[in-house]
Amino acid sequence: MTNPNDAKKMKTKQKQIVLLVVLLLVVVLFFILRSCRSDGPLLYVRLDDKSKQSLQTDYPGSDIDAIEIVRDGEVVGTASLVVDSHLLDGAPGNTNKFKDLSQILGIANYDAENRENYVALGGSGGYVIVKMSVPLQVGDILRVHEIGAGTGGSAEPCSVAIGRNESGPFQEIGEGAGPFELIVPEAVRKPISLSP
Repeated sequence: MTNPNDAKKMKTKQKQIVLLVVLLLVVVLFFILRSCRSDGPLLYVRLDDKSKQSLQTDYPGSDIDAIEIVRDGEVVGTASLVVDSHLLDGAPGNTNKFKDLSQILGIANYDAENRENYVALGGSGGYVIVKMSVPLQVGDILRVHEIGAGTGGSAEPCSVAIGRNESGPFQEIGEGAGPFELIVPEAVRKPISLSP
């Protein structure tokens, strides 16, 4: 025969376990939904290398010195943190010697004489995602210092996308090669769609 007190204790323990599991699921769901939100400040910029040239050099693909936010003619923000990247080596058997991601942070400071202070994305498929020091606003100019021609090579194209979360979704706002500027469009004022 089972003791009635033991049965009560067992039911109480089962209820506690169920409550703990439900609480854990709620917390996990909260963090998943929080990471997918599409409102909030535009803080993230993603550059995707579109280059199919200069891949047999020690600086393959798009060469990025800095990303700056210009507002009313003044630089008001720069890339402050690299949150993700995938740097390539260019052509098979080639080596990219410019993978120091800290070189993309802060204001433009490319040193043409010593060929330093930039990151080579490595060709098509290479990318970098940075967090900006201030949020982007509609009408801001996003200035990308792609300095390929200054390294002895040619200006290589990259696309620019912006987002509210480091993991996306990102909205492409344009593409350029060499030092170029893009205006943050009105369309990004609305939440970015979560559809692919």
